[in-house]
Amino acid sequence: MGNNLTVNELDDCEPIKANKDLTDKDGERESVSGKELNADAAAYPCGLVAKSVFTDKFTSFMDEAGKVYAIDDSDIAWESDVEYKFKNLAVPDWKDIQWADVED
Repeated sequence: MGNNLTVNELDDCEPIKANKDLTDKDGERESVSGKELNADAAAYPCGLVAKSVFTDKFTSFMDEAGKVYAIDDSDIAWESDVEYKFKNLAVPDWKDIQWADVED
């Protein structure tokens, strides 16, 4: 991972191969940096698994006694996923061409 591929090289990513396959409910396709993505460029990350990223946000919760518990979401990925599967593109402008930060 971490390589910039073309749409033609992403057969394993069907049906999410190009950025145009990612359109949200408003028809927009924004990069991590907020720029409009090229609709015909390869989606990164690609595939349905990548698109099923959890978007829930948790900050803390409180028990019945009023004690607040902070949620630590750092370092929770499997080591093999971090090492072999999920890497941002190895280019300086990756935030402008990726729709998601896969190392976040």
